[in-house]
Amino acid sequence: MVILNVFTNLEGNILATSSNTVVQNTLPTDDKCLDIVIHVESPNKSRLSEPIIDTNRDPCQGKENAYNLLMNGFGPYQPMNYDFPKRGGSKFRSEWFNSFPWLEYSPSKDSAYCFHWHAFPSNKSYLTFISEGFRQWSKACFKSFPKHEQSVSHKESSMKIAGYNEAKQSGSIISKVSTQYNQEVADNKEYLKYVFETLLFCARQGISIRGHRENEESLNKGNFQELLNLRSRDNNIIKRYYTDKEKIFRYVSGAVYLPPMSTLPDFEAHTSSIEHLISSTNPSSILLCGDYNLPLIKWSKSNQGLFASGTMSNTSTHLVDSFSYYNFYQLNQVPNARGCLLDLVFSSFVTPTVQLANTPIVSPDSYHPPLFVSFPFPTPITAQDTHEYRDYKSADYKSMLRYLGSFDWENTFRFIQLMILLLSLTMQF
Repeated sequence: MVILNVFTNLEGNILATSSNTVVQNTLPTDDKCLDIVIHVESPNKSRLSEPIIDTNRDPCQGKENAYNLLMNGFGPYQPMNYDFPKRGGSKFRSEWFNSFPWLEYSPSKDSAYCFHWHAFPSNKSYLTFISEGFRQWSKACFKSFPKHEQSVSHKESSMKIAGYNEAKQSGSIISKVSTQYNQEVADNKEYLKYVFETLLFCARQGISIRGHRENEESLNKGNFQELLNLRSRDNNIIKRYYTDKEKIFRYVSGAVYLPPMSTLPDFEAHTSSIEHLISSTNPSSILLCGDYNLPLIKWSKSNQGLFASGTMSNTSTHLVDSFSYYNFYQLNQVPNARGCLLDLVFSSFVTPTVQLANTPIVSPDSYHPPLFVSFPFPTPITAQDTHEYRDYKSADYKSMLRYLGSFDWENTFRFIQLMILLLSLTMQF
């Protein structure tokens, strides 16, 4: 016979079971069977006072344990159906869990703690609700708990808890940024694949790539660009990266070589070509790399503009003046074996970086160290630039100085100071 004891609570839920087995003959046959007798017992106080205690979630374990529990989906430790011991005539009440959701109880220390403070402690957190525990039950519900709940440090920790839960559901900002970055990288790779496919198609067909004219007014920009425009009609990535992006961002790079002993007309021709390139294409950014053969010039890298010193000649002076007018920067600071800078890198942005290349493509020589140029593309600005710039390159500086010298600056500034004084007195009254 199997006697199965079933223990239930007052609501009829099964709390525990136990069994005793006794085998006997109950039928007048050769077969043997088991009689099962179910005995249901109602709970009593002694059984309810011994619930299962999860010591791993006990708040006395410390702050690190609370944060780990939060990461694993647990909240405050709130044991129910527990016979809380009395302290000075008062005891902890499980009803407080409903009024203060942040509250947790430690059976081992008979103390109350703040789960929010445990998981995300603040600089102004008190030891009472973190390490020592709160035990003054007579002041708990009507004074200490509400006062703690309204404290700035508790609200700060609660906001961190809410932010953590929100980030866990919808994703953190870091993960969202990372997801967006990964998507941009994937789209960039996809776009490059389409560009290479277009180039390979032109190569296989044996047709030219460039057109006679590739400016905006041209009706036929060549096979390569016209094929990309055609593919952009049913390819969203090509349309977004090529057709739309080319309208707001244009990048121009060039390689330069000026032989030694180049004359002033040679440098003037070079700067004139750059000026024509800027005026005709209106680029968003320019990068010029090349050998200018100016070994006696020392270039200073600065965010304020273009600075050059040393033995200045008419050619170097013209180059510095022209490129300063274009707001260029000289970014290369890697000297050759003789300590000179022959290879210069001019850019309209200060963000590109130039460093010595670890794996040169060709065998380097002592005059020209291999350079690695990294150019981050700036974020395109869609707004139209309506600012007017004055051309001071051909200004009449003598007339300007004569005009400025005609003012009586001492009386002018004295009058301005008097007006400021009168204005300050007027504001006081």
